[in-house]
Amino acid sequence: MTTEQALSRTTPRPLSGAELLLRGLIDRGVDTIYINPGTDTAPLARAIEIALSEARPAPRLVLCPHETVALAAAHAHFAVTGQVSAVFVHVDVGTQNLGAMVHNAARAGAGVIIMAGLTPYDEYGTVHGGRDHIVHWMQDAPDQAGIVRQYVKATFNPSHASLVHKTVQRAIDIAAAAPSGPVYLTFGREMLIETAPEPEAPRLGSLFSSGPSSEATAASLREIRASKHPVLVTSRVGQDPEAVAPFTRLAELIGATVIDPLKERMNFPPTHPLAATNVAAAWAEADLAIVLDAPVPWILGKEGPRRDCRILLIDTDPLHVAMPNWAFPADVRVASSPRVWLETIVARLESEGARPVPLGRPPLVPKRPTPGASLTAEDVLAVLADHITAEDRLIEESTTSAGFVRQWLPRTVPGTLFRAGGAGLGWALGALLGTMAAEPERPTFVVVGDGSFIFSAPVAALTALRRERVDGLIVVLQNGGYAASSQPVHDLFPDAERPQPPATAFLAEVDIAGIAAACGATGFTVSSPEDLADGIKRAVAAWRQGGLVVLAARISSPWIKPADY
Repeated sequence: MTTEQALSRTTPRPLSGAELLLRGLIDRGVDTIYINPGTDTAPLARAIEIALSEARPAPRLVLCPHETVALAAAHAHFAVTGQVSAVFVHVDVGTQNLGAMVHNAARAGAGVIIMAGLTPYDEYGTVHGGRDHIVHWMQDAPDQAGIVRQYVKATFNPSHASLVHKTVQRAIDIAAAAPSGPVYLTFGREMLIETAPEPEAPRLGSLFSSGPSSEATAASLREIRASKHPVLVTSRVGQDPEAVAPFTRLAELIGATVIDPLKERMNFPPTHPLAATNVAAAWAEADLAIVLDAPVPWILGKEGPRRDCRILLIDTDPLHVAMPNWAFPADVRVASSPRVWLETIVARLESEGARPVPLGRPPLVPKRPTPGASLTAEDVLAVLADHITAEDRLIEESTTSAGFVRQWLPRTVPGTLFRAGGAGLGWALGALLGTMAAEPERPTFVVVGDGSFIFSAPVAALTALRRERVDGLIVVLQNGGYAASSQPVHDLFPDAERPQPPATAFLAEVDIAGIAAACGATGFTVSSPEDLADGIKRAVAAWRQGGLVVLAARISSPWIKPADY
């Protein structure tokens, strides 16, 4: 063996920027990239090939034929695991195709690193990876990161391969740090090809959640002790499943009615006697509102606490800096991890001898709807409920039918309810991909409106789901239009005589089961009360036996009038 050969076996070889990118992800526990590839991802594909040939660890690539599917999946992956996830898209156009899913990730605090290529800078072929196609001039944007800057916590553009490893790790830490949220990184193709020395092992310890100070704890306890009729308000304390038990315990110790305005997670069992059934009455009686992790705790000017009701606000970001006009009142504001605050307060109350307040109201049992001439959302959900277990995970994006979903499919186990957390529709199908990639052992079903289904890029989403061999049940409540857009026309202008409000009903009945079948899934359609029970039974059986199933339920809606198409 020559000296040169011996040295080659003991001296680490330089790594490309793409290899350093993968190493940065793996070193921080990111094991999946939801990717929509382009000309800029060629170095990444090569780096994966090299890692596999050398038996080095590399992230799994999940191909997403549309970028919205990729970011919805990564968002859901974070929601399920609490671990940062990753997306890679194609330069400026791929970034733009992320669309409303960027809004959802920002508003929900999804810890996601969004990576995108940059068009190559070299125009004359003097640098490996330089421009070699007409699109490389067309995609040269003056401020690519500006497309998403107002929705992300930070943006990075490492200029040399030697900076990639530590930049990726810093981006992951920022995305994970409370309040969590997306971070955007761009990489030039030439830089992903150039090499740099193999980095040293990182010295980046765990980042622990902060808790309330002694002063904040004392102030919180003073408010609680002075209250006779407290309410607890939350929308997403269940993002951390371990926070649900101390949240429930606090409600029981102080006898607080629980108000959940957005129901984004399983925050509090909706069948619990302390769950609010009459929100207006709860607000009318409340003398203290304890607001935990609720970005919109009530609608100002429409509902909410009395003027003399004290307000105690606990949040990792009690100022909600990303919402410019956020101005909800609060008498005491505590910057803390909600779970740590809950554990601290519960421990103090129990050490002082507090015991749960007696509960009198039995759980409410919804009354089965009486079938009519046409199917309704409630009909469908009431029958579906007979086939769903408490452990099944629900992804919900049904807009105007959401109340019926909560009534008939209440989730009582932490970690079994997921909503987008923002206002961007088209999240649910990608979310199914991400939840099952992250935690495939838990049966998962989706309830989605047909408008949201179409927003979800369904061909791309179903193609990705089939490619990853995902088992899931997708129930599409198909009312034939945008009921959420039609309803406000009636509400704001009730005196006008009108047929269907313009541009709110679809002109043709979409064959959703046919779309599913074209993508390799199993499609079912139910359109009458007579075939509902058998249709749902067959669809659920196909799902439980292991398959991707789409059930289209053609329902009526008070906001959509097919005769007026």
